[in-house]
Amino acid sequence: MTQRPLLLKKLGLGLCILALALAVLGYLTAKSAQTDIEAATHAFVRSKGIMGRNFGGERVAPEVSSHVEWPFVVVGSYFVPADLHGSYHQTTYLALPWGNYAMSNEEFFPI
Repeated sequence: MTQRPLLLKKLGLGLCILALALAVLGYLTAKSAQTDIEAATHAFVRSKGIMGRNFGGERVAPEVSSHVEWPFVVVGSYFVPADLHGSYHQTTYLALPWGNYAMSNEEFFPI
């Protein structure tokens, strides 16, 4: 009778350790994919010739960044200034050890 609760406790502990290890692996994979995603975003912006304008009217390059959203999920984004406003564009990527895959695109324009 006492064997079953002990077995369930060990199984639960093993599953918790497995889930924690998977989460750590996901964050490490996403963190290492950030530079590749930023480089791909820079290449996209350059290939399309996307430029913004600052408050003085001078042409400026968009600001490119990325951040880890969840384990295995990275968001790459760029901001195109337009005087006092600007547009924000982001792409969500699934970052796996063997490659990065775009999942969704969003664009936010000024009102």
